[in-house]
Amino acid sequence: MKDMKFPFSDAPNTACFTCRHVLEENRPILYVSHDEDGYWQFLCGGNHIEDNGNGSLMRILPVAFFLYNAESFEDRKQAVYDVSSITHRHLISKIACHFYVEFAIRLMRMRNKDMCATAAIKQAYNHTAKIFHLHYAHNEEISEIFSKIFTGELSDCSVHIIRSGGYVVDSLEAALWCLLHTDSYETAVLTAVNLGHDTDTIGCITGGVAGIVYGINNIPMTWKKTLRRGDMVYGIAEDFAKTCQIL
Repeated sequence: MKDMKFPFSDAPNTACFTCRHVLEENRPILYVSHDEDGYWQFLCGGNHIEDNGNGSLMRILPVAFFLYNAESFEDRKQAVYDVSSITHRHLISKIACHFYVEFAIRLMRMRNKDMCATAAIKQAYNHTAKIFHLHYAHNEEISEIFSKIFTGELSDCSVHIIRSGGYVVDSLEAALWCLLHTDSYETAVLTAVNLGHDTDTIGCITGGVAGIVYGINNIPMTWKKTLRRGDMVYGIAEDFAKTCQIL
């Protein structure tokens, strides 16, 4: 270990956050993040409350395409849980990922309906929120943690009560709020980024679903032109869509 190259630009004595499971139980570090405040997090990806960052939520959306034709709610739930658990095994993280995936699938299944994008977002959100509200009605703790999402309260929330940090529930609330209170891909993503704090992740979570609703043709051309390795990205996206039999 003495000869190992330090892989960061920060000074080796830079303070960081970790969990006791890494320090006291020698669990491997499976999740690394760096927020806008300059702090690093090195976590074990375990199932304890400290591990409910937004990393698995940020990367979970492709699962929605693979589960598009899966009819069973429980089968979709287990599949999402399995993927989230690679790095985030706590129930709160898994539920947040599951809600996001169900919301995305609902939107994809509504694409052929004669409905404007904003109406589709609201209908898909209300539908998903109702299902989860009923599904977790027996669990007071989970119902309380996700209360703004499950009760549909987000539709009427002021921006002043939206938190956009790295906690997975805050991130999901922020992304859903941006989608519910904007009417284009551009404004949804810009609103997400302008919330501040964990801007890149909130923008990613918002932009993924906004892309489903508004489509690639409604992403600003200036953004697409400045996308690094754009041809490669488009090629990967097309191959992925064909693999999932969405196109």
